Amino acid sequence: MGEKPKTPIKFTYSEIENLFFEFEQLLKKQAAVVPPGSKLEQAGLTAIEIVGTYKREIVHDYRTDYRNEWRRVLSMADILRKILTLQKCPAFNSIWPHILLLLGNGEIAQNLWSSKEDSHANYVFELYVALLALPLCTTIDVEPPKKSAGGKNPDVIATIQGEPWGIACKVMHSNLAKSMLDRVREGIKQINRCDKIQNGLVVVSLKNVIPHDEIWPAIREHGTGDVIYLTANSDRIAVRKLKDVCKQYEIELLERLGGEDGFRALFKGTKVEPLILVYLCTATTILRDNKPIYTLIKMMVAISVDVPPPEKSWRIASAMNEIVHDTYLYSQE
Repeated sequence: MGEKPKTPIKFTYSEIENLFFEFEQLLKKQAAVVPPGSKLEQAGLTAIEIVGTYKREIVHDYRTDYRNEWRRVLSMADILRKILTLQKCPAFNSIWPHILLLLGNGEIAQNLWSSKEDSHANYVFELYVALLALPLCTTIDVEPPKKSAGGKNPDVIATIQGEPWGIACKVMHSNLAKSMLDRVREGIKQINRCDKIQNGLVVVSLKNVIPHDEIWPAIREHGTGDVIYLTANSDRIAVRKLKDVCKQYEIELLERLGGEDGFRALFKGTKVEPLILVYLCTATTILRDNKPIYTLIKMMVAISVDVPPPEKSWRIASAMNEIVHDTYLYSQE
């Protein structure tokens, strides 16, 4: 399955910097380079700056709020680690067109707001979901961004344990439960249209509705105007806030559907399993060894009314959550 990350879940500053350099080497094999001025180049330069500041080789500008830049660096480190770790998976070469999307001008981070018009950001989320499916499948087909069927097919089709699964990837741009319901219905239609599959999942990103600044607060020091990033003792508060965002959608969604039976009816007679996978990602600073460390907080949560949830889809959902946290390969040993 490729070389495993040395430290699952956590990143060191030097590893983050090295991931960008290693990815550049991988791009050279595809005769590709990181375009000047791209979001990826900006993230790479910020990673170098973070290491330089940590080593006190670069003077830090205390009056600039860097939270968005650091969020992008952490999200990109997460994506690049997965790409580099999983490149020996059987279906890896199938996702190259989407990997090259990281070289574009749209938003590439999974923990930053992007406009509704930024279709590029949606395609990068499809890449991320494809990476989560990659260790589980023997073949994978990701909807080509330049030849998209306009939502008529699942965004990802992955053969898992001999069965083709369709995965519809949706990015929320509204905090209304109606909007989530509309996105889920779109995903169900996409999957039902596809003759190649009999099983499907809908995966929703909440990156545009998560209160990122509330989870990672900052204040300006009176008199100097210096930015002070408030640091938590653990990730528990951030994790709870992410889960609260998802739980609020679940509560309002069930109200709109008329309860558990209405939720089941949404999926009845379709190819889609009766649960919604929700991807949540943000960043904050956590105190570790008495030092504030930039920390990526991420998880895959399932909205389901059945306990236990459907077995086949729950196995896949659980495995994808392990892959989110870079622990899946370790659990297979």
